[in-house]
Amino acid sequence: MSKKFFSSLFLLVLLNVLVKPVWIFGIDRQVQNTVGTEVYGQYFALFNLACIFNFFLDAGLSTAWNRRAAHDPDWLQQQYGATATLKLLMGLLYGGLLGLAGMLMGTGHPVWLLLLGLNQFLFSFLIFLRNSLTALQWFTADAWVSVADKLLALAACGTMLLFPGSFGRISIESFAGIQTLSILLVIMVLLLLLRQKANLLFAVRRVFDKQLFVAALPFGMIVLLMTTHNRADGFLLTRLHHNGACEAGTYAAAYRLLDAGNMVGFLVAGFLLPFIARHCNDGVLVRKTAARSALLLLGFAIPATVVTSVFAMECQGLLYKQADPYGASVLRWSMAALSAYCLTQVYGTVLTALGHTRLFIRICFVAVMVNLLCNGLLMPVWGAKGAAIAALVSQSGFAICLWIAAHKKMRSLPS
Repeated sequence: MSKKFFSSLFLLVLLNVLVKPVWIFGIDRQVQNTVGTEVYGQYFALFNLACIFNFFLDAGLSTAWNRRAAHDPDWLQQQYGATATLKLLMGLLYGGLLGLAGMLMGTGHPVWLLLLGLNQFLFSFLIFLRNSLTALQWFTADAWVSVADKLLALAACGTMLLFPGSFGRISIESFAGIQTLSILLVIMVLLLLLRQKANLLFAVRRVFDKQLFVAALPFGMIVLLMTTHNRADGFLLTRLHHNGACEAGTYAAAYRLLDAGNMVGFLVAGFLLPFIARHCNDGVLVRKTAARSALLLLGFAIPATVVTSVFAMECQGLLYKQADPYGASVLRWSMAALSAYCLTQVYGTVLTALGHTRLFIRICFVAVMVNLLCNGLLMPVWGAKGAAIAALVSQSGFAICLWIAAHKKMRSLPS
């Protein structure tokens, strides 16, 4: 079973390593170069705001669903339609609250916020469907689905960037709109696949397992705290610094590399959760899988951090229209946190899969408070560099605490 897990994991990582860096550096980066640092900084801030409100979009339901369905495939078939219906209703709640927050905060760009909110809803629903795949242990199918939307969006956005005279100059609206259509198409294909291969029917149903929703709330708190920890800084920069939009754009340029590196950890965590949940009675297998996953990620993160730090100016010059010492410094501080992000993905997932969500929440809450305090002190003076330093401090402490907690819990598992 462990061999099957790691072979499917290798395929998942391989596909994403081939596709998503092209999206991040070939499309997303070029969009920033095209629209400008300040405009992209405003988009980046709104994107992070939309991410923070994801608690109301999911409330941990997808994680709880994945864990429960991995234990009981029959239950998955019974609750699939009802859970999908609840996801749609939560999407309406999310949209209303995000729109209200946008008006109260005076963020501007309502069309951008609408498209970003819609994309977050569709992506959340796609994650729910992908969780159904992994719960059924269809890891290979999930690997291919994980890159399908990016392939479609890459083709469309790449065409606009390469041939602006024929298709028009790409804008934030077209960039976000293409992602909307791409995710929607993949969802439609995946619904058909689940219906034909597993007889999972998408139909509006009222009979919902309330115990699942209660079980989901701790996972929802984890999602809220983790998203705030990882995403609040991009939005706070526009509120705490006198030149917030430009600082947010500079931070986005550095965060893009960190996000690309953390992609591998995110993919590993997506596989690790249902695998550990299903094999939680085999302590040896769980400990071995967690250790190998951590070593795999650190084996990637440490060299990537060193190379990026040494050649920070060259990376800036290669990726963006201009390179400056300040942007390179922000990049160095941002990439220094990559190892912590990777360890968090592994050991946070271990605690979640083993059901120790309250412990995870307590650790995460402290990390968020540390992050917000550091941002409040550093951002007004140091801007994007202050945000990167705050992230390094809080993420490193967070990773160490999760590593200690997860090892204690894994030692108590039956052998």
